[in-house]
Amino acid sequence: MVTKMKLIRKIMVVIVVSLIFTNCSNGMDSSLGRTVADPFQEIPRVRSFDGDRSIVISWSWDEAVDEYYLYRAKDTPDPRYEIIYQGFLIEYHDNKFSLVDENYRYLYRLGKRRGNKLFVDLTTRGRAGMGVVQVSRRDSHEPNDDPQHATVLSSIRLEANSWLYGSNNFDGITLYDEDWYRVEIPANWTARIKLAEIGTIPDAAHFNIEVVGSNPQEFIPREPVNIVNNNNHSAWFYFRIYPNYSTFRINYQDDISDPNSPKGGYGAFISYTIEVINFFPNSN
Repeated sequence: MVTKMKLIRKIMVVIVVSLIFTNCSNGMDSSLGRTVADPFQEIPRVRSFDGDRSIVISWSWDEAVDEYYLYRAKDTPDPRYEIIYQGFLIEYHDNKFSLVDENYRYLYRLGKRRGNKLFVDLTTRGRAGMGVVQVSRRDSHEPNDDPQHATVLSSIRLEANSWLYGSNNFDGITLYDEDWYRVEIPANWTARIKLAEIGTIPDAAHFNIEVVGSNPQEFIPREPVNIVNNNNHSAWFYFRIYPNYSTFRINYQDDISDPNSPKGGYGAFISYTIEVINFFPNSN
C-alpha cells in the first residue's frame, strides 16, 4: 500500500513539473516571438456621416504596441491636442458632441506606447486625419468609391450624396467622397444620364463626371451627359461622380468671419439624384 502511494505521488509530481515547464516554455516562446521593432507611424482613418454627430476613428493593429493613445483637437491654426482614448482597441466612436458642435472640423492623431516609451507626433503638418460633426448620413450605396464597388445605374432614379471638406490651416487634410456607377448599354446605342442636385442654388454645378477612357467634364444640372457605346456588342460603362473642388470650396456651411473657428471652413455635404433618362440608337 505504501509503495502504491509513493508511486502515485511520483506521478503527480511529474505531471505538475510538466505543466509548469509547458507554461514557462509558452511564455518564453511568446515573449521571444514578439517583434523588437518600434511601433510604426500611422495616420488614423477617420469616418464621418455614419450617425448623428458621430465620428469613427480606426487604425491598424500593431504587435509592437502595449497601448494606443488617440488625440483630438479642433481644426484651428494652433491645434491643441488632448487624449480622448487610451487602451487596446483599434476603433473609437467619438460621439459626445452637442448641437453647438455641428459642422465643426476635428483633427485626430494616434500615439503608441511600448513599455515606458510613448511614440507620438503632435506637431508635424499633415500627420492627422480629419472628421466633421454632422447629422447628415452617407447614402445607402456606400461604399462605392472605386470601380469594383460601382453602383448599377438604370432608369430608376437613385438618391445619393457626396462631400468635400478641407482644413483652412493644413494643406492636404481633407474629407472627400466620389461615387462610382456602371451602366450596361446595348450595341451601338447611347445612354443619356441626368444628375440633379437637391437643396442647392438652381443650376449650380458642384460635380464632375468622368467616364473611364474619357476626359472629365463638369456635370451641369439639366444638361444630361451622353455615354456612347460604339461597340457591336452590349457593354458595361463605368464612370465616377466627384466634387468640383472650386465650387465645393466656396459653398460655405457657416459664417467664416472668424478665421480661427473650426466651424468656418470650406466645403459642403450635397445630396443629388441620378438616373438614366433613356437609351437611343447611335446615328449613322
